[in-house]
Amino acid sequence: LWGSLASNLANLIRNLDQAKVRLPPEAWRSLRHLRAALESPELPTPADLIPHLTALKTIANESLAHDTAWRFLMLGRHLERGQQLVALARHRLGRTAPSEFRLQMLLHFADSLFSYRTLYPGPFQFSSVLTWLFAARENPRGLCWIAARIEEHLEALPVDLAPRAVAALRATARRLVKNGRLLDVATLATEPAQLVVFLNESSITLAELNDLLTQIYFIHTEPPK
Repeated sequence: LWGSLASNLANLIRNLDQAKVRLPPEAWRSLRHLRAALESPELPTPADLIPHLTALKTIANESLAHDTAWRFLMLGRHLERGQQLVALARHRLGRTAPSEFRLQMLLHFADSLFSYRTLYPGPFQFSSVLTWLFAARENPRGLCWIAARIEEHLEALPVDLAPRAVAALRATARRLVKNGRLLDVATLATEPAQLVVFLNESSITLAELNDLLTQIYFIHTEPPK
């Protein structure tokens, strides 16, 4: 686990070194803290890094121009978050009704526990959890909100590179949005098999979006014949 964290941290520091002249002094302070953590003989915990990583995220959001490159950055972030949410749900929600503890853990790992509790006090209800994670348009950590942002960013990407392929990419994103907005949460909560189907289809659609996005905009060589 640490090897992976250390590798990602080293890559982040290297990229920040290259871009720091364009960032405000606040980012430089966070960079120094991250470099000291990486060089420390005692391995830092993720909790030690979260404040500095959060600060860098805020600075980047406020400093980066909202151009095509920024949209690719946001697309990658939303696709990754959507895939993680679906994978968590597939792991935590089996073919039987989940316990309250399992629902709470799912919300916690999906960064939606505190926001859920403000709207749904009392016992954890399966249908309410599914609504908040997959059908609520106002939950920025939920699949419905993520799908809408993916569609929004794709609509702003250039089309002239491959008009038909881009049209197919956008159609796939619209399908993901439509599935979330038409989601019958009551059925999913009472019929586990339908929930499994929905999660599997969502996982496939997100992977398809990721593959199409890569093929259209980031692969510029012809495959071997």
